Amino acid sequence: MEKSIVDVLWVLLCAGLVFVMQPGFACLEAGLTRSKNSINVAVKNITDVWISILLFWCVGYGLMFGESFRGFVGLSHFAALSTEGSWQSVFFLFQAMFCATACTIVSGAVAERVRYSSYMGACVFVSLVVYPVFGHWAWNTSHDGPTGWLAALGFHDFAGGSVVHSVGAWVGLAGVLVLGPRAGRFDHPGRNDIPPSSLVTAVLGGLLLVLGWFGFNGGSTYALDERVAPILTNTMLAGGAGSMVAAAVSFRAFRYWDPRWLINGMLAGLVSITACCNVVNSAAAIVIGGVGGIVMHFGDQLLVRLKLDDAVGAIPVHGFAGVWGTLSVAIFGDPVLLGTDAPMLVRIGTQLFGILTCFAWTFGAALAFFWILNRWSPMRVSAEAEKIGLNIAEHRATTATLDLYQEMDHQARTGDLSLRASVEPFTEVGQIAERYNLVMDSLESASKQMGRELNMARQIQRQLLRFNVPAPERARIQSRYIALSEVGGDLLDYCMDPEGRFGMLIADASGHGVPAALVGSMAKIAMEGSRSEMQNPVAVLRSLNQALTGRIHNHFLTACYALFDPGKLTLRYSIAGHPPPILIRSDGTPSSLEGSGPMLGILDQPRLSEWGLQLEPGDRVLLLTDGILECRSPDGRELQDEQLLEMVRRSAQNGTRRLLDRLLRELRRFTGTAGFEDDATLVLLSVV
Repeated sequence: MEKSIVDVLWVLLCAGLVFVMQPGFACLEAGLTRSKNSINVAVKNITDVWISILLFWCVGYGLMFGESFRGFVGLSHFAALSTEGSWQSVFFLFQAMFCATACTIVSGAVAERVRYSSYMGACVFVSLVVYPVFGHWAWNTSHDGPTGWLAALGFHDFAGGSVVHSVGAWVGLAGVLVLGPRAGRFDHPGRNDIPPSSLVTAVLGGLLLVLGWFGFNGGSTYALDERVAPILTNTMLAGGAGSMVAAAVSFRAFRYWDPRWLINGMLAGLVSITACCNVVNSAAAIVIGGVGGIVMHFGDQLLVRLKLDDAVGAIPVHGFAGVWGTLSVAIFGDPVLLGTDAPMLVRIGTQLFGILTCFAWTFGAALAFFWILNRWSPMRVSAEAEKIGLNIAEHRATTATLDLYQEMDHQARTGDLSLRASVEPFTEVGQIAERYNLVMDSLESASKQMGRELNMARQIQRQLLRFNVPAPERARIQSRYIALSEVGGDLLDYCMDPEGRFGMLIADASGHGVPAALVGSMAKIAMEGSRSEMQNPVAVLRSLNQALTGRIHNHFLTACYALFDPGKLTLRYSIAGHPPPILIRSDGTPSSLEGSGPMLGILDQPRLSEWGLQLEPGDRVLLLTDGILECRSPDGRELQDEQLLEMVRRSAQNGTRRLLDRLLRELRRFTGTAGFEDDATLVLLSVV
């Protein structure tokens, strides 16, 4: 059948307008997703256009519009359109744009986590099987009337509310179920949103889709006649009503005006009117579009409640609103324009049957296909690819924003404050990079100043710790000190009375770093005032407690004070929340001494006790802080008391000299790459 040149030109123009929907979808999806995936979104929109058109020309068009086999599938017009007249080619071109639109709807639903190759497979399946088969059921006709079995029942879908939009949405729903939600989408209760990259771009995409809808609905007349103007008017009114009503409903729910509801409400109104735009009046079009916006809103909330992650809202817009629009044919459609005298309930039943058929065929076939495809080759990108974005992971493509992000991420991982971001002049990203570099300049300067101050504090603390002290008679003293940062919270101090008795204090302030070092310094000052009581270990610790209690909020001090009498070869000691000393007899056998007590700086009158033991020449006493006992292996195993004693025994086999160094090597072998978790101090008293 040939058409007039005016009709041919009109349908060609409308085909071009429908093609404008492709850049519209590209902008909409890129704007509503994150910038790290924007190139992937654009590439998918190019891909589905050409895959769908080529496959629709080769097979899909024949299945959809070929001579019908019992109303189920077409059996002619495969890859032979160029020899069948100009109108046939124009008709193919127009219908191919519809097929491409159905594929593109899927792209938005599964965006930001589907492999590019898997999406191409989905486009092939939709173009070859899902879309043309259902399209044949609903749209195939001959000179004698409808030949598709669904159309023969009276099912009416003028421009594809179900055939195009619901088909794309239900395929997208199957993809969403197989893929699962994007990382982080539903991880935080009460926060189920991933912010879009550019609402301006999304608005542009939405308005381009409105322009495309002129061709979508207006071209479905296949003639430039008196029906076109009312159809286009209904299209615009429904889109506007959907936008305004959806925005109002969302404002009532969330108390702010979200541009996404304006955009998706507009699209839901356009989808809602698509199936019935040729059989309703303007007032009905406004109602249909407005209700479509409401249906879209609650459909979107239903998906969130079910934790189904539709990246751009394609399923509520094209699926739920498409169902409502197709049902509206029976509710609002003029029976005369529909060419039927069937009662409304019958018409509703027919439309509802077509809607359910569309869902059962499209969703069922797509779910089976995706399940098989996912078993054969996972459809979802890896967690690392999803994190860095599909622009880089799938296409090795980048943007200035991503380049800046990578430079900042590299600096965060290395901790190198000297690195600076590349500055691209006269761009927004370049201005951000320039300000970032200024912040890093200030941070590096402050870090250097802090380093100088910490180094000075370290030197002062080392002087306070008194590592080099005169040894008492009949004994030698060795010590080792390991701080996790420039300054630590461990404390060493020694004192000697005129009779030669030698006092040793080893203490550990809670935590580490500067706060612990300050507490340790306070204890050092307090110790200076306790020297008159050095012969009484309990009195020394009580004096320390009195000086600290009430002055070190949220901190405490553990300590062990031991008094060595070289004349009697005795050791008396008192413990306040500290590990007890380890005695190493002359034969190298180690054992933990008894003793315990409350920590200092908490109670006004702690109950402290004193213990004592008789030493022999060759005996050694090891005092240590709990930084030694808190060592862990790389797999998280804690150092046991028996393991520590065995390390001490092995370290003591070759005499006293370098015993502490050998013990530290044993501990480092145990911790491996984990290292110490707290400041650690060792003091060794060797009796000669």
